[in-house]
Amino acid sequence: MPRIRPAEIVEAWQKHGEPLLVPAGSVIFNAEEQGTTMYGLLEGEVVLKRGDQELERITAGDVFGEGAIAQDQHQRFSTAVAATDCKLATLDRERFLFLIHNSPVFALDVIASLSTRLRAIKGSL
Repeated sequence: MPRIRPAEIVEAWQKHGEPLLVPAGSVIFNAEEQGTTMYGLLEGEVVLKRGDQELERITAGDVFGEGAIAQDQHQRFSTAVAATDCKLATLDRERFLFLIHNSPVFALDVIASLSTRLRAIKGSL
């Protein structure tokens, strides 16, 4: 049985029913700003960068921005830019915590996503 991708869970639980459409080249959030939302990438590709350096690319089905709502300071580490036209689902901290608490599978999927991304970054060093 195929698993539901983390982005699809975010879409099902987002506060506002409609996905967010973001044109290519648009900044989704900036480094150092306070973050209250995480994102599920339903379609497209997002680049996470720090200054001019590209840190990683997020592809459809994955989530990003969860660090700011999981960290005590709620501060964004990187800037997220739509590399292509994107369709995003959003999840606020309250719903994120509810899902983490009540859906261990969602929690594992987010951890697996982070682990996969971290391994890719480590592999590129």
